[in-house]
Amino acid sequence: MYTQSDLLKRGWTAKLIQLFAPEPDAIRKNPIFAKAAPMKLYAPDRIHETEGSDAFIEAFEKARRRKLGAKKGAATKRSTLLSLVSRIEINIDDDGNIRKNAIESYNDFHIMRDHDDYEPASTTSDPRFLQRIMVNYARHNLTRYDDHIDELYRKVGKAEAYRLLKKKTLIAIGKRYPSLMEECRRQIEEIGKERKEGSP
Repeated sequence: MYTQSDLLKRGWTAKLIQLFAPEPDAIRKNPIFAKAAPMKLYAPDRIHETEGSDAFIEAFEKARRRKLGAKKGAATKRSTLLSLVSRIEINIDDDGNIRKNAIESYNDFHIMRDHDDYEPASTTSDPRFLQRIMVNYARHNLTRYDDHIDELYRKVGKAEAYRLLKKKTLIAIGKRYPSLMEECRRQIEEIGKERKEGSP
């Protein structure tokens, strides 16, 4: 007997099941989850016969074309979005007191959110830590990075677009502030690791 999951694996859609197999041939209790909805079962002979009918074949092909069209449309939107991000010009504002302002921004962030357990940043903090918060400060305060992120929200392909935008921004920050280039490179490497792990 076929389950609904089996039918979906065979290429059926929920709509096709509703149209061509609205009633199951048997209903059984879920063998794995006792509280789950009963399993609907379909006789293989009936399913095979249905799949061979002209009406089903026509409906199946229409569903397949719609699915392919949706995938193609999503791919086109994704490509368009990445092209748009690639054309964004990253401008970095000048900040002669970037370290001081980054420290203040970091501390203000945690104070406003009542993070009592955080360690305040200062000029005597670990140099690598200071480099990191300066780069983060520059990205969020000296560029239009956050505005661009808002523009990408809910767009198809946004995860990859986020990574491309962040990489472009970090490269621009490193060029504008050479002393931060090493930290920018480190963060760019982290973006590559996130992509391999499937994170946005």
